[in-house]
Amino acid sequence: MRTAPLALAVLLLAGAALAQTADGRQSPPPDYSREKLRQIFSNTVEAPDHDRNIEFTPGAVLFKALGMRWRINCLPLLAPLPGSFRTTTGYNVDPFALTGTEIAQTPRTFAARRAISAEMKRIERTEKAKKAKVVVKP
Repeated sequence: MRTAPLALAVLLLAGAALAQTADGRQSPPPDYSREKLRQIFSNTVEAPDHDRNIEFTPGAVLFKALGMRWRINCLPLLAPLPGSFRTTTGYNVDPFALTGTEIAQTPRTFAARRAISAEMKRIERTEKAKKAKVVVKP
């Protein structure tokens, strides 16, 4: 731990040494003139070349017709593969969907899933049997 303060001091001195110029002079003062600030902060956007009637860009086709510039966006280059996106059923994404490989599970996981499925079926049967009636009393 004695070397930590020494290493910190060396790093601070090295930063100060690198900040100096080769001949030992300080760097010139910053230029805050009107022209320099205008040059730095001006946001002039050059107008695009419309020499050609049709331009192909990634994901779109631009062309000029009927006095207007038209932009037609293309479909994605590669549609999502099966199993690589979430669907409305809400199951987890399966990275092995295309290879047909099943996700490794312990026997306990398989038994728990079967038990949950059986319990859900039992609850559905009891709910169907109850035939609830709504009575409104004035």
